[in-house]
Amino acid sequence: MNAGLAHSIESLFGPASEPVDIAAFLESAAHFDSHPLEPEQEKSSVEKECRLLSLLE
Repeated sequence: MNAGLAHSIESLFGPASEPVDIAAFLESAAHFDSHPLEPEQEKSSVEKECRLLSLLE
């Protein structure tokens, strides 16, 4: 691949990522399902993450 094409692809999609070990990812992700949040806690958590006030300051 020539340098111009590689640069164009990286500009559009970002640099190549590191390989992901799917088995390790699934094992670590299983931990999150074992402690689900209550609907109200989950809503509050999402609201805190998505607040724009901190960006305006």
